[in-house]
Amino acid sequence: MKKLVLLLICCSVLPLTCFSQECESLYNSAMEYYNKGDFNSAKVYFNRVKDKCGEYKGVSAKIKDCEDNLKERNKPGISVGNSNVSFDPQGGSETIKVNSGETTWYFGKAPEWLKLSKSKGRLVIECEGNATGEDRSADVTLYSGEGSNKVSKKIHVNQSECILSVSTTSLSFPEHGSATYGIHVNSNDVWDVANQSGSWFNVTKTNEGVSVSCDENPYAKERQGVFSVVTSNNVSVIINVTQDASSPYFEIEETNVKIRWNEGDRRLKIKTNIPDWSVEGVSTAWWCEAEKTNGQELLLKIKEYNESGHFREVEYKVCAAGLEKHITIIQRTLGYQSLYEDYFDNMGGIWRITPVSASVYGGGSWGIRVSGYMVRWK
Repeated sequence: MKKLVLLLICCSVLPLTCFSQECESLYNSAMEYYNKGDFNSAKVYFNRVKDKCGEYKGVSAKIKDCEDNLKERNKPGISVGNSNVSFDPQGGSETIKVNSGETTWYFGKAPEWLKLSKSKGRLVIECEGNATGEDRSADVTLYSGEGSNKVSKKIHVNQSECILSVSTTSLSFPEHGSATYGIHVNSNDVWDVANQSGSWFNVTKTNEGVSVSCDENPYAKERQGVFSVVTSNNVSVIINVTQDASSPYFEIEETNVKIRWNEGDRRLKIKTNIPDWSVEGVSTAWWCEAEKTNGQELLLKIKEYNESGHFREVEYKVCAAGLEKHITIIQRTLGYQSLYEDYFDNMGGIWRITPVSASVYGGGSWGIRVSGYMVRWK
């Protein structure tokens, strides 16, 4: 009899123990979600506890608590990690954390110099470079919710103007070009050297600004050049560079030019540092023409051999920067190329042989007999 009673007691207690363990397991799972802030999952498990175990550990109160938290969380609201953003003149990008609870957020219209986008739930602000010459600012507005529940949050964006100044805008070098000058550059933007005109001067960027040097000026003429200091926003300052002219010099290979009767064109070398020299005729001669071919050469174009029996002469003038040189060209004639003439030429100067009487003979060879002559110094 005693054994039967004990058996009945065990059969009635065992199901109660198993039931209690299941309720406790469900309740513990619900509390894990609750403590993590996952009120949706916690509410599901608390309802399971209530359905299976009734008012186990005041589960109805926990269900209401979950509902209140969800209601508060779903209430429209928005917050940002940074509500004041500043950009340098060159612009850049800024990423801001946005929290709007369970509701979706979005942004309003922004000025052209700002580009807005969303990336992994964060706001990305991209700013262009500022070339306006002044500070600029704008408000970016974020929204959450709809209708009467719509809320907003503003983010103030400021960008400073581009500052660029130099210690001088003009440099002047002596003709020998041995000096080196420094220019201090002050800017709150990234800058570089650009638009250099002229290879005769050198510009080097330094920690303080730029260093400028130049070569010796080989010309008797002042030379000029420019370069610019330019920021990343295309704000620029122009620097003018000049160099004094060298002392002018002008030399001609030969100024008394004697050519044979059948000689062709003659080229005369010019040594000068004056690039813009010119040539013009003092007298005129259709048989000879002087032409400047390049900066270091004068071309004498002989258009006809001289068979006239008389010497021909023409004079040209070469002018350069106030300097003036005269060139005399004498073309000998057919029949007067004698040893006497060569002898007199070798003595220097210009000699002319004038026949007193002459006769021409022909036959197998051509020649001239001079029965008398007179030598004159021209």
